[in-house]
Amino acid sequence: MQLTKASSTETDRKDKLSEKKRAERAKHELHKAELQRHKSEKGEETSKLKQALRQLRTFGHSKRGEREAREAAKREKHAETGSECEHGVWRCRICDPPQRTKR
Repeated sequence: MQLTKASSTETDRKDKLSEKKRAERAKHELHKAELQRHKSEKGEETSKLKQALRQLRTFGHSKRGEREAREAAKREKHAETGSECEHGVWRCRICDPPQRTKR
């Protein structure tokens, strides 16, 4: 009789332990999902802020904004022409030598 009583208390203890582990695992997964959601929201917020700052720089008259506008225009021009020489460069010094200034 003691064997059955001891074995039943052993199984009860194991059941309680497994339930506790399942509960802790579920709690951990919930916390992990919450952290991931918070991280993604923060990333979206910072990307929106960066985009707004980029727009301010574009419309503002700062050196950086002007440089970015020039570079964007240059990229558009390159995309329009799209001509590369046989050397695989957009403008190489062999095919398009630099213009010499008149003295």
